[in-house]
Amino acid sequence: MCSLNLNQNLHKLLDGVDDIVTQAKIYREVEKLIDEHNLEKLSTEDSALLKVLKDPEVTLKTYSNYLSSEGALKNTIKDYYREAQNFIRYIIRNDIGLISLTLVEVRGYLAAQRVKRKIRTNAYRRLIFSLKSYLKFLIKGNYIHLDLSDIKAPRKTDPVIEYLKDDDIEKLTKWLEIHGKPVHIVTVSLLLNCGLRRQELINLNWEHINYKDGEVKILHSKGDKSRFINFGPNTKSILLGYRKKSNYYKGPVIRGIISKKRIERSSLQNMIRKILKESKVYRDGLSIHSFRHTYATKLIGIVGLEKTSKSLGHSEFETTRGYLHFDRSDYKDAVIDFELQKPASYQIK
Repeated sequence: MCSLNLNQNLHKLLDGVDDIVTQAKIYREVEKLIDEHNLEKLSTEDSALLKVLKDPEVTLKTYSNYLSSEGALKNTIKDYYREAQNFIRYIIRNDIGLISLTLVEVRGYLAAQRVKRKIRTNAYRRLIFSLKSYLKFLIKGNYIHLDLSDIKAPRKTDPVIEYLKDDDIEKLTKWLEIHGKPVHIVTVSLLLNCGLRRQELINLNWEHINYKDGEVKILHSKGDKSRFINFGPNTKSILLGYRKKSNYYKGPVIRGIISKKRIERSSLQNMIRKILKESKVYRDGLSIHSFRHTYATKLIGIVGLEKTSKSLGHSEFETTRGYLHFDRSDYKDAVIDFELQKPASYQIK
């Protein structure tokens, strides 16, 4: 136990902290850290560490800069920052000290989030990767002392992703005609007729749409790649009508119904889930990504694998093949029509 070393410069740790409860918490946290990690002393000269003791959230801005310097993409930085922020708010709410953090507390957070958010395997895997990234950053900065080797992400599963069949699209269209708000109509049109990824739709600005040539320009998408996607006259009409109705000519195409700002990922997912359920189309495996699979399945029969792959922004044909689906009833009809041997004059008796 090293309370003597701590007491010698305790006033430096507590400088500017007026609340007695906070003072006690800082003292307890530092003492616990020294005791658990057998440290001879805790340097009170490290101003960064002192700031973290008083307010763990100060690490978030530095973490964002760290991710940027490591070459992380903008969307990755945004996602990882949000998860780090969730974690910090959790430990503050549960009176957990950051610099004295233990693996038991980390596992407790992960378990709590999995239950609270109803996270499936792949999403839980992403949560672990993002949290470990933040914790590794704290370890490198000597803010915490943890061995993360025992925190392992589960194996990635290949989810069964359904696609929208012709009768699904018909039901969806009828529901949109009767109940759909303008933002619902334009969202479904862009997903179904352009095959946009979720984040591509969120990032899409009016300035990226070329009505004359019928093109959408996708900037800095997955893998930091950009591409053009063509759209037809029906999508053009919907876009122009929506632009006139919303009276927005710059900035985000898809905005929150209430906030009027660029739509958040969770809000977009909730919107699509609502549309699928209320149109009586929803079933297991259907999600926002199903629209992209539907687009790929329909497009490949028209332009072939190579052009479909390019339109989707895939660098490998094998990735595109994983997006293709077929309707077993259509397949059955095709096989019947395909039979090379027509009804024979002989029978096997």
